[in-house]
Amino acid sequence: MNEIMPNKRRESKKAIIIAGAQKVFSTKGFLNVTMQDIIDACGISRGGIYLYFRATDDIFFETITQRSVRQFDDIREAVKNEPSFDQLIRVYLGEHKNRLINHINGAPSLLRAMYEYGRL
Repeated sequence: MNEIMPNKRRESKKAIIIAGAQKVFSTKGFLNVTMQDIIDACGISRGGIYLYFRATDDIFFETITQRSVRQFDDIREAVKNEPSFDQLIRVYLGEHKNRLINHINGAPSLLRAMYEYGRL
C-alpha cells in the first residue's frame, strides 16, 4: 500500500506539470518556453520539476505523447461504433481543420510548438 500512494502522488504531480506546460507551449510555442515559464504555470518548485524532467524538451515530448495517446484513444472509441473508413477519416480531418482554423484565429494551440520542435 505504501508504494501505491507515492506512485499516485508522483503521477499526480507529473500530470500537473504536463497540464501547465501544455498551456505554456500552446501560447508561446516551443522555442520561447523556458523552464521558469513551466514552473510559473504549474506552481511546482524548480527542484520539484527536475525530479520528473531534465529539460523543456523532455516536458514537451511527454506533453505531445500524452496528447497523441488521447487522440488515438478517441479513434479507438469511435471505431467501436463501426463507422466506415471514409466517415472516420472525415471526422479526424475535420477536427484537424478546426484546430488549424482556431489557431489561425488566435486560439491557444500546440501546432506552433510542434512545428518549431520538428524543425530542430
